[in-house]
Amino acid sequence: MKAKTWTIIVLLFLCAVLLVQNMEVVSFKIFFWQISMSRIIAFPLLVLLGMVIGFSLGKLTGKAHREKRGGKSFG
Repeated sequence: MKAKTWTIIVLLFLCAVLLVQNMEVVSFKIFFWQISMSRIIAFPLLVLLGMVIGFSLGKLTGKAHREKRGGKSFG
């Protein structure tokens, strides 16, 4: 077997282990709402939310910082 095939097999195995270990339900309380979902769904959603917030803040603060210094914007 090629290295690429072995890599795919190992990654699929690790994903299966991750799915099996994180099947329990977790609850989040946000103000007066309670959200219950599987942990395997919550992890990627929270990572995606963090990326969106970080990207947005980076764009906002980066633009303000460039304008303050008088530099040119590349975006």
